[in-house]
Amino acid sequence: MEFEIKSLEAVRARLERDVALLGAKKPDPDLVEEIAREVLGFVRPDDQVVTQR
Repeated sequence: MEFEIKSLEAVRARLERDVALLGAKKPDPDLVEEIAREVLGFVRPDDQVVTQR
């Protein structure tokens, strides 16, 4: 149970950091790109996309 609590605390800390970086007047461009890539599946025009079957 302690491992799960520590894991959830780490997730919460990262989420709080992300919210602080996104909530600023000028959001952190690296974080915005990371979210666009991971969550939305966006890629840059010069990226090479590899798919698995």
